[in-house]
Amino acid sequence: MDPKLMNILAAIVEAYNNTDSSIGRRTILSIVAKQVDYNLLSSVIPGLTRYRYTAARLYAEEYGKGMIKVPSHRTNIRYDPAQVEHFIDFVLSTHISIDLSFGEKTLRLSSGTELYVPDIIRSVNSTRIIQQLL
Repeated sequence: MDPKLMNILAAIVEAYNNTDSSIGRRTILSIVAKQVDYNLLSSVIPGLTRYRYTAARLYAEEYGKGMIKVPSHRTNIRYDPAQVEHFIDFVLSTHISIDLSFGEKTLRLSSGTELYVPDIIRSVNSTRIIQQLL
């Protein structure tokens, strides 16, 4: 076997073994997973499973070799159930909309299902609604 390849694999194995997290191991393994056969890697990395090898290959394809995936920022906002109920009551009140006893709209979904929705007329424009809420 080529001594240069063995030196590179030895460095990869050392970095792989010194990493604390499974995400870090997958990132390091993604550097060589697409070029090096599973049998060769499993012979130099003890305990390497085919699942981890395949996950590293998929990771390299999706994010790039050795690239660190930056998690997207996500904010969860929780509302008090009483506030949500008050808002729904307000929006459905007669101050905002009037339900007409005649007329329906037919909504066709992409699945082919038809929904019948009653026509609703807003009796107040958007700026008035916002002013009332504030």
